[in-house]
Order: sequence, then structure tokens, then C-alpha cells
Amino acid sequence: MVRDIEVLDTSIIVTRDKNNKVNAFHNVCTHRLNKIMKPGVGKVKAFTCQFHGWAFGLDGKLIHSSNENLFPDFKKEKLGLPTVHADVWNGFIFINVAAKPKETLLEQLGEMAGMYDGYFEGMELRGKWHIDVDCNWKIFIDANTEAYHAPTLHAKSLRDSFASPDNPDCHFNDVRLFGKHRIGSVYANPNYKPTEVEGKTFLRQDTTVSGDLGDQRKIAARG
Repeated sequence: MVRDIEVLDTSIIVTRDKNNKVNAFHNVCTHRLNKIMKPGVGKVKAFTCQFHGWAFGLDGKLIHSSNENLFPDFKKEKLGLPTVHADVWNGFIFINVAAKPKETLLEQLGEMAGMYDGYFEGMELRGKWHIDVDCNWKIFIDANTEAYHAPTLHAKSLRDSFASPDNPDCHFNDVRLFGKHRIGSVYANPNYKPTEVEGKTFLRQDTTVSGDLGDQRKIAARG
């Protein structure tokens, strides 16, 4: 798959080689720095630059280049795709474009890695969607440091589900900090009755609500 990552001003190719190893590369030909692949997902046997036909294998190695005799001191083994650090954790692929990352993926995840290790096993992908949020990334992250915006911002969607008479402003009831990371929870509304559309959705997939309330919502949907 190929992803353009605007915040890093780069484009990344992520692939599995014949040994099923996940590799990541900068999406740029080492000849004239031409962008090789367009964003998307698919299957290929090689990545071919449309400028001069240079081709690279799934392991990033240069496997074809024409007119090699025209280049002085040509060394094919040194002209593979620029490597990007990639690691896999619980089925998720993480990349790091730093030349020398300051820490490994597990070091960066810290205690959170142990808490959620195995959490996603057995889950089935039911659907996916992509949303571009036109804002600075910090604004987006900061919006999730509290929940009391829900009654206003999500007045037509989440408010009645997550705000209750005992907690009308949807304050956190628990927050745990883990270095760079955090988790938080709200009381939610145990008396909430899902709409007909929500009820059909709850029957077919898990929700973001866990524990007794999540079970009650599915029971209410069946009723």
C-alpha cells in the first residue's frame, strides 16, 4: 500500500516481501527522485518508475535499470529504495521516518503495549472509512484530553448516550497516565435507549461502550 503523509511531507510504500516480512520505503526512485507509485492498495511483483523504467523488488532492491553503462561507477546494490523503519504490533503497522529512531516501537508504547497486547485478536473488520480533518494535529489531539465537550459538540449524536443526569457535563470519572500515553473513561448514561438505526448497528458490531452498559445497549436493541 502507498500512503501520502502530508504532515511528514513524504510518501511511503509499505509491502510484504516473499518471506512475508513487512517493509517500508520512501516512495521515490533513486535515479531522478521521481515519485514511483500513486496512493492506494493492491498487489504488485515490483515497483516500476514511469520515468525511465527502473524497477524495485518488494524488498526495495533495484532489480532493473536500463543503460547502466552510461553511469560512471554504477553500483546497483546501493541504489535500492530508501528504507523507512517499520514494525508490526498486534496487526498494526507502525513506521518511523527518522534515520535513527530514538526508541523502539515497544519502548514508545511503554506500559500500553502490555495492556492491549492480544486485545485485537479475533476481531473482524466490518467496515472502514477515511476522514480528513482540516486542522492542526495538536488541536485534534487536545480535543480528546477531556470529554465535557460532548454535550455541546456532539449534541445530535453522543450527548444522550454519554451524558447522564448524574454527569450532565460528561466529566471523566477515571484517567490513567502512562508517560506519553493516557486512557480515560466517562460514566455514560445507563438509561439511554438506542434509536432503531443504532439498535440494528449494535446487533452487528461491537461498540465503543464496554462493560455492563455495552451489554444493556445490545439487549435494548434486541428488544
